[in-house]
Amino acid sequence: MISNQRLTLPSASAGFGLLLLALLVLQQLGSASSTAADVKLKETPITGRSGWCIVTLQRREEKNSSCGNMVEMTMEGLTIDKSSVPILTDAALANRTTHEKRQLSLQTYIRDFAYSKATPNCTFYKLTNIEKTQCCVGYDGSNCQTVVCFVDRGGCLNGGKCVKPNVCQCATNYLGTNCDEDLNAIKNNPNEQYCYSDDACLTKKTGFGSSRVAFGRCCSDGTGSFGYQKGCMSCKTSTVAKNNTGVEVVPFDTCVSYGPNSYRTFDGLTFEYQGRCTYLLAGSTNPTMKWWCTITLLNCDKFETCRKQITMRFDDINQYVALGYNVQVFKLSGTTGATTLTANVTLEENSEPNEWNGVKVERKGVNVYLTVRSIGVKLKWDNENSVFVTVDRSLHKNRGLKGLCGDYDGDATNDFGSAPNPAAFGNQWKSESCQDIANVPIHCESPEDQAAAEGDCRPINNVFFQCHSKISPTQVVKRCVQDMCILKKKGETSDSAKSSVLCSHLSAYSYQCSLEGICIDWRGSTMCPQSCPALMTWSECASACPTTCANYDQLKSATCESSMVPRCKCGSGYVHYKSTCIRPNECPCTYNSVEYMPGSNLVVDCSTCNCANGRWQCTYNPNCPKMCSITGSHIVTFDGAKMDFNPMGCAYTLLEPVSGANDSRLQVQVTMEPSPEYLLAVTADSQFVNLPKMITVKYRGVTIQLKSVTLAAGTRPSVIIDGVDFTNSLPYENVRSQILVRQLTSFYAMVKIGNHLSVYFDGYRTVELKGAKLLSQKIEGLCGNFDSKTENDLHTKGSDMIAPPVQVAQSYVSGSCSKTAAELPSPGSTSQSLSGVDDCTQVLLNSDSFKACRDSKKVDILGYYYRFCQKEKACGGIPNIGELYCTAAMSAARACKTAGFQIDFSTDSRLSKCAPSCMSGGGSFTICARTCRSSCSDLSSTSICELGCFPGCDCQYDNQYRDAYGTCVRQSECTCLDRYNRNGKIYRSGAVISRQCTNCTCANGDFACGNSSCADKVVCPKDQVYLDTMPACQKCINYDKCQSNQSESGRCGCPGDLVKKADGSCVAKPHCPCIYLGTEYLPGHILKIGCKTYKCVSRTWTKIAEDATKCEAVCVAYGDPHYSTFDRKAYSFQGSCQYILMKSDANAALGLPPIEVSAQNIPCGSQQVTCTKFVRVKVGSDTYVLVRGREPDQLPVAMNYGMRREKFTLFTQLVSDQLGLRILWDRSTRVYVFVKPHFNSKVSGLCGNFDGNADNDFTIKNLPINNPIEFASNFRTGGDSCASEESSASKSPQSWIEMCTANSRRRDYAESVCGAIKSKTGVFSACQQVLEQDVIENFYENCMYDACGCDTGGDCECVCTVLSAFATTCAESGVSVQWRFQDQCPIMCTGGRVYQPCMPPCAKTCHNVGLEPEPHCVNSQCIEGCACPNGYVEHDNECIPSDNCPCFYQGKEYPKVLSFTIPLAVQPAAAPKAV
Repeated sequence: MISNQRLTLPSASAGFGLLLLALLVLQQLGSASSTAADVKLKETPITGRSGWCIVTLQRREEKNSSCGNMVEMTMEGLTIDKSSVPILTDAALANRTTHEKRQLSLQTYIRDFAYSKATPNCTFYKLTNIEKTQCCVGYDGSNCQTVVCFVDRGGCLNGGKCVKPNVCQCATNYLGTNCDEDLNAIKNNPNEQYCYSDDACLTKKTGFGSSRVAFGRCCSDGTGSFGYQKGCMSCKTSTVAKNNTGVEVVPFDTCVSYGPNSYRTFDGLTFEYQGRCTYLLAGSTNPTMKWWCTITLLNCDKFETCRKQITMRFDDINQYVALGYNVQVFKLSGTTGATTLTANVTLEENSEPNEWNGVKVERKGVNVYLTVRSIGVKLKWDNENSVFVTVDRSLHKNRGLKGLCGDYDGDATNDFGSAPNPAAFGNQWKSESCQDIANVPIHCESPEDQAAAEGDCRPINNVFFQCHSKISPTQVVKRCVQDMCILKKKGETSDSAKSSVLCSHLSAYSYQCSLEGICIDWRGSTMCPQSCPALMTWSECASACPTTCANYDQLKSATCESSMVPRCKCGSGYVHYKSTCIRPNECPCTYNSVEYMPGSNLVVDCSTCNCANGRWQCTYNPNCPKMCSITGSHIVTFDGAKMDFNPMGCAYTLLEPVSGANDSRLQVQVTMEPSPEYLLAVTADSQFVNLPKMITVKYRGVTIQLKSVTLAAGTRPSVIIDGVDFTNSLPYENVRSQILVRQLTSFYAMVKIGNHLSVYFDGYRTVELKGAKLLSQKIEGLCGNFDSKTENDLHTKGSDMIAPPVQVAQSYVSGSCSKTAAELPSPGSTSQSLSGVDDCTQVLLNSDSFKACRDSKKVDILGYYYRFCQKEKACGGIPNIGELYCTAAMSAARACKTAGFQIDFSTDSRLSKCAPSCMSGGGSFTICARTCRSSCSDLSSTSICELGCFPGCDCQYDNQYRDAYGTCVRQSECTCLDRYNRNGKIYRSGAVISRQCTNCTCANGDFACGNSSCADKVVCPKDQVYLDTMPACQKCINYDKCQSNQSESGRCGCPGDLVKKADGSCVAKPHCPCIYLGTEYLPGHILKIGCKTYKCVSRTWTKIAEDATKCEAVCVAYGDPHYSTFDRKAYSFQGSCQYILMKSDANAALGLPPIEVSAQNIPCGSQQVTCTKFVRVKVGSDTYVLVRGREPDQLPVAMNYGMRREKFTLFTQLVSDQLGLRILWDRSTRVYVFVKPHFNSKVSGLCGNFDGNADNDFTIKNLPINNPIEFASNFRTGGDSCASEESSASKSPQSWIEMCTANSRRRDYAESVCGAIKSKTGVFSACQQVLEQDVIENFYENCMYDACGCDTGGDCECVCTVLSAFATTCAESGVSVQWRFQDQCPIMCTGGRVYQPCMPPCAKTCHNVGLEPEPHCVNSQCIEGCACPNGYVEHDNECIPSDNCPCFYQGKEYPKVLSFTIPLAVQPAAAPKAV
């Protein structure tokens, strides 16, 4: 071992792949030497040259070099010998396996090598196969005609004669392959006999030779056999059975049909059946797991032309038909089972697997593999006539299987049932139109025919001798001999015909051997050769995980290294790429499913990347700006928090210095106002379409106002600077104050403050702020505090507690405002959305305009933008005003354009309504207009183009510019005329227009309107009185927002200096309460939520305590599955693979071993819905597997690091207080991972990076990824290949509306159950006050998706999972909801327990009553389940009063009433205190 180096585990930001790529520019270290050793792999007889063979040798060329120099060695085609890797001495490796120690040590050497540190040498090797022509085994002499026997063992001993190659004729009383077994000696001492390494007494065990030993010594390791050639006894209990013909059979989990006539059942019975029609190969009568597959034999009168068509059905949705590499999928419909072709695929080698409804189909080499995980069935077939069916023993043994594969009950002797012979058995499983087949005769009609056929089939014995000890070749040889004799009877004696028979049997036997872990590279240039494309060679033992551009620099898992398949493989120094072989430096990089050639550059958000060796090398710009946007009633902060509320007619602070800051020079406000064209149609304040009326930017004494002119799309805002109208005098530049104001496009105006803030306004609904890193943690407002933490953007001003968006907005009201922000109305009904007539549905979900962008999933059209659209429609609240969808459509189109998709507004009837008119003059609307030198006002500006996508009208020709009327003119024709409204009409000063019940006068570039309240007389509520004059702000939440001289007249209000509480009652100002969950709390009230404690001070919740070391963060995967990261980023994708949820490297400073939590998804519905099969947790070298279904959990013998398993009513929990880790699984569709704060920024996986910023959770090695599918593919794990997430997604409905449309019969059920999530009067109504609207909508959509999609049984489980996950989220926010009922997801509690929607994750028992709770029981998120009522604890699986608990002493239990004395001499020492 090496002890003078320190182990350095790679961090999440410095990935293994990056280190390897860095090595390409370094020089090789250490000395190198080469050695060679040849190993014999096989020998192949040469046809027509008796005694001569082609011998295949494997040559190993070795080279010693620095262990860290792995990439250069790999480029030379060398592989590292892992056994040569010196193991570092480090405490972090203490609990690792040797394999893991070497792997981690190697990673450290690679890292050290990258930084020019010395590392020890390792051995690298290259294996090459060479062929030589020489005498076959058993032949000798110059012409290889001399027969010899066992030359290496002394020939035939004890007077034996060599009569055939390696065949001895022994003298009397001697046996054995070379006559070395003395029968007389055995008779004299039967306790000592011979020892063998196989189970059939054929090959002597190493170390024993021809010596006789006792049974105990021979069989001490439990392997091999004991006895002599004709009296053999296995060292282990024999599983060998005999059928009624005396043929040896062995139990298998795999059934096989190969060639025209050969079959072997699940239980190992081999038989011949010459049927030439359609037959049931295997199927299940189990009502909970019905499936079947048939085979149809085509052109099987000749071996060479025989092919088999396979027809399969695994559910009531699809039927699959396969012929070689072609697979067709038919959808079943109606009671008659009519079929419609939905897919016709020709499988290409090395292509991504295909998956339909949980049925995965992929091609590896010459074979096709079909896997149905949900029912434990696998099929393999080739392009000719071999079909293998493998079933899960735990699911299918003794469970009603039928067909030619038998009943799989473990007894081969009864596979034929009552049938007297194979023909009668086979005839039972034919289709109705097939003819019965007569019993098979003996095909070898003479001893000469038998001998000739045996000679032709001899390679089965010669080539596969390594497998004989596992699987006897007897039956395979017998079937081969019979098929050879069939050929002779038919007169087919050509070498090609014989080769077809032999190759079929060799291939079938080879696959059986591979199932036993024995792979033999048996094909050669003269024996069943296979052709390959250029740069590839054939191998029977190629890796099931070939080296590709995607994985060439990764260490393969043990599963991959041990899994072999026959296929063409790339030569040394090459990797697989699609259907060819290329060198690693020729590999392309991929981003958003688009390939980029080596050397390509890519800029994504704040990262600049270069493609090298198939890997993105990205540099992150820490000073990268962030965006805050206000679109209609929706705000997205700099840190990605989303808020929805109806702002009413107030001014709100978007950005200002934090409270107490010395610098108060910068402030950005937005003033909202109802859209005038809708005023006459509304009946309530909540229906106002409140739009940005004015953006006010103040900086260094300069006040800039961007004013909306008409509150209509397509009209640029006017620009007022310090009271002067600059609209037609832009650009404005104040060098001293570092202020630039200019018209960005025909719609957008821009205010730029130095290099740290830009403000954009389109004069209608969209306001955007781009802030530089300089603002980080120095600002507050509705745009957040720019600290890269999402959650605290939802705090009210001056508070540390999360509040609903309405309260957050109200806390940032600027100046006087008598109105209060309101919640958005609920979107339209589900049935309207599903009907297809809704504008949002038609434009975003159904239109061809968004199809390419929608299908790419690079932009969340189906989720965020669709919800955005529905909310905009609801916010308007006015029937038949369709244009309300335009804001969302425009925003989605901008995002699509940024992602590389062009949205054409001119060809879509609905979208064309959203494109503002560009009038005449040659201009046209474009979603991303030119942002410099596009208008006449730009010509004198020296500013550069602004990065981003901003809509506007562009001239058709580059040498044209927009004038003040929007007309495209040449530079010489530019004018500077005023323009205030969209039709070009200019109102002179003093012009008057009428709006609602008041007149508005044009003055100073804006319409100044009179009093527009028009309030009716009302009856005063509570203790309010009617006042002729009262303060404008008289509520607890806003009494300090108005100037003292601002008042209202003729209103109900509080007398004197009193103010109104939320319920309308009047109180003194010091008595104004704080509000939480709609409940008022008096000043001074203490509230504890989780591990945080708050106090009500001056109407605001102030955090007074927080135990940061005990606060848990939670990641959850639930339902189809849907995910929420540690930083609360929500997303979904359908991937039926095994994925890493959370992974952290070893950390010696914190005492943490490497930790990995992964889960495997399986299909649970006909529409690609997937659920969780098992949860695997790796802690150090220990592995814990929690398994769904009947199988027991897999736990290590000793649980280290304080890990333990606990079971509750609904959940199984793995917990370690020592590590600060807790995993909850409901053994169905929900997985929760809880971690303590010391994991912050130290994790990766589908749960994100836990750095407090949800926006960067989809970042891989500094590369932001927009698509959740592409993000998830980075965390696939496990040995099995599986369909790509893109493949699964392409075949699954893309939204809940599409899902419910595809399964329309489930729609009503889904609406009735999922509606509770959004119902204002339902069980979750209290929870809606504390959760963001987006969170509620997300859960609702997930519920609808799962309710409509989970339709293959267990549908209640799918829906109940989402409802339960939503209830858990409510509980996390402090609202406990009793949502389960007898007719909705009921839970039956036993033993006196009662259902509790929110209980600690620890049971109270007689063993722990009165003790301090364990750490994970304190400040932890509650769980739902059954628990004992107050005053009761668990004992013997029942609830009893805590006073009735027995006593416990030295592991024994004593009844409560019993008294006894502990002798002083044996009193135990004081128990140690808990650490």
